[in-house]
Amino acid sequence: MSESEEQIEPVFSGDNALKSPEQDKFGRADFSYRISEIIKKRKEADHLTIGIYGKWGEGKTSVVNFINHYLEKDEDIICLHFNPWRYRNEDELLNSFFKQFSQGISKKLKKSGEKVAKAILTYSGTIVAITEPITGLAIFNTEKISGWFNSMKEWVGWSKELKDSTDTLYEYLSKDETLENQKENINKELRKTGKKHVVFIDDIDRLDNEEIRTLFQLIKLTADFDHVIYVLSFDPDMVAAALDKIYPGNDDQSGMNFLEKIVQVPLRLPKVRETDLFNGVLYPGIDRILKTYSISISDEQARDIRDGIENGLKSRLATPRMVKRYLNAVTFSLPILDGEVNVVDLILLEGVKICYPKAYDFVFNNKSAFIQNPQEFMFPSKEEMEKQFKETREQFFEKSGDESKTILETLFPRIGKYRFSNVSEKELSRLQRVSSRYYFERYFTYSIPKGDIQDQKFRELLTGIDSNSLEVSVSLAKELIESSNGDVFVRKIEENIENISSSDAYYFALLLSDLGSYFKKNRSIFTFHSPLRRVADLIKEFILKQEKDERFPLSEKIINECPNIVLVTEVGRNLHPKNNKEQIFSNEDQEKLEKLVSGRIKKDAEDNGPFYEREETKRDTVLLFNIWKSGALENEVSDYIKSQIGDSPDKAIQFLKSFMASVNSSEHGYLEHGHFEYSEYSYVKSLIEPGLIYDILLQEYESVMTNPKDVKVIKYEGGFVKGLAQKFSFYYQRDKNENTPEA
Repeated sequence: MSESEEQIEPVFSGDNALKSPEQDKFGRADFSYRISEIIKKRKEADHLTIGIYGKWGEGKTSVVNFINHYLEKDEDIICLHFNPWRYRNEDELLNSFFKQFSQGISKKLKKSGEKVAKAILTYSGTIVAITEPITGLAIFNTEKISGWFNSMKEWVGWSKELKDSTDTLYEYLSKDETLENQKENINKELRKTGKKHVVFIDDIDRLDNEEIRTLFQLIKLTADFDHVIYVLSFDPDMVAAALDKIYPGNDDQSGMNFLEKIVQVPLRLPKVRETDLFNGVLYPGIDRILKTYSISISDEQARDIRDGIENGLKSRLATPRMVKRYLNAVTFSLPILDGEVNVVDLILLEGVKICYPKAYDFVFNNKSAFIQNPQEFMFPSKEEMEKQFKETREQFFEKSGDESKTILETLFPRIGKYRFSNVSEKELSRLQRVSSRYYFERYFTYSIPKGDIQDQKFRELLTGIDSNSLEVSVSLAKELIESSNGDVFVRKIEENIENISSSDAYYFALLLSDLGSYFKKNRSIFTFHSPLRRVADLIKEFILKQEKDERFPLSEKIINECPNIVLVTEVGRNLHPKNNKEQIFSNEDQEKLEKLVSGRIKKDAEDNGPFYEREETKRDTVLLFNIWKSGALENEVSDYIKSQIGDSPDKAIQFLKSFMASVNSSEHGYLEHGHFEYSEYSYVKSLIEPGLIYDILLQEYESVMTNPKDVKVIKYEGGFVKGLAQKFSFYYQRDKNENTPEA
């Protein structure tokens, strides 16, 4: 393996403690070295207990490993490790401790070690057999001893001498020998080895209350052998709290007082310096993750990440383990959502998940309180909605008592005191912010919601629009629309329009024109926000990005080639100036354009039939006929209508229905055809002589047309069609009477 390969760290970091002091990044190696030197130089024979105190995740196990690293090189020291949390009950814990202790010594010291092991086995057999201690003597349970030694024979099978010894231990234990005599025998054998025996016991705070009691009693009263040094690592507060429940006193210090009797040398882990934790691990870790997945960020984004962490997460990222968990969360999420969300927001939100899990869940379950802009509500008022949302947020912050508010205000700028109305949804969406209603769900589900468009795919379209052929771009755009819908596709372009160059704008105008059949008007009374109307607005914007002499040729090409006649008409309307200041073309070109649009509408009607009979055009019949008429010959439109209706009352009714606007009624809900009022009648009259329609309808509906009344069409008891015929007759006869000169 090359030197460079050895320096590469894995992207995901397991929750494993460091093994070698060379891996130390927090100045713990020197602390560990000093402890090991004290142990090496210790002259006293009596046992010693050293406590390595620290909170969860602060690196206690790493320090234990460092101390072991420095000690195991010394020939006069035997290092042994015991993991108490692996055992189910007290008996297993005691049995396993003595087994591991004797086995470790015997293996490392060969024959002299086997003598120690024999003494320990004898002693442990006595301990296991005890049912009740009476004045230092052991009372034995024969059945319990027999079972224990049978299992012991299997365990010591690797040593013939030990196996033979266990065969005589039962008889040995039947003697009324005190525990103190047995312990002194062990001390004698330990002294003969000339070694110090260091027993490391880690993760004590993982044990339950009774197991903690058993372990400390073992160390203090049962296994307090000479030349044995215990190095224990645990959270003193957790262990003391557990001991409080077993040894309750008059105050809450009984557990800590008990600890002080057991641990002669309590040592608290040196606090990790902030600079070491953040500048030595966290920030280099984030940088490594970004480089691993080839994700580039700007200097400004790097500052935003650092500011967010420093101001909102720092107090919770206080231990190496918390930092490691945070980096693992970022390692998981970044490659999954690469290119689909805002990198800064994702890194900071993962920090909220690790540091403030309750706040993270609260945001997800109360989406509207963080991302919904009250200005988008019609009822109730935006002030009422913001008040409601603010109360929801403040109740959580007050109840949770955490410090998540600062980081959440960074991620959701609308909830800030002065910034609420300054950030548009369009801008948030363009930046892929978590506070955008279009991106919020991605951050929490690590996926693209069904019906949405992948930003990476859309970016392919944006970056390739000028180099790909129009056919290739159209094909890619169709895939995007078909995987979502026209509305989402249009929104994506709207969000990026400011970054589209004039040359790219030319191709986007043609692209949208070619895709015209994919864009519809909403089945709603609010057609002004429909994808089709918005596409027409975009095409105008793209035309305006061109040089003045290039605008008319592009407009002409779109009008001639766009497959959607309604879109052609809307583009024509958008390009028609409302006043002289808004004029895009010269007067001559403007006139050409209007005739061009009128001609396209005429050709479409002749090729495809009446607008009012086609699903895609029937709601725009009035618009299409009026635009056609504005550039047509006299009577051209009326002659076409007459030729299509002929003498058919059904076709006449169908023609009239196309003039009726859709409505949302509290009584009837959405109605494609609502009221027929005089304004609708006037539109009909502007296109064709109303008497012609009247005569055709009279053939079928004379009964309701002779003495017509001003009825409500949608409520007429005789039915919708008869109501429409009667209402048309009412306006026709009234209009006729008003225009008839007096005799």
